[in-house]
Amino acid sequence: MAALEIVMVAAAVLLLITLFMYLWQRLGLMGADHAHRSPPHKHLDIPPHDHDRLGP
Repeated sequence: MAALEIVMVAAAVLLLITLFMYLWQRLGLMGADHAHRSPPHKHLDIPPHDHDRLGP
């Protein structure tokens, strides 16, 4: 029974750490250099369609 309590406490601690890290990132307290963001996607060089152009 003690093993179950240890597992439950460890899970609760990991959940709290994850929650605090998420909140710190959302509030801007953790720098952007720590965020693992994907690189910007590349736009294909496709000319605009006729219906996308403004004017008559």
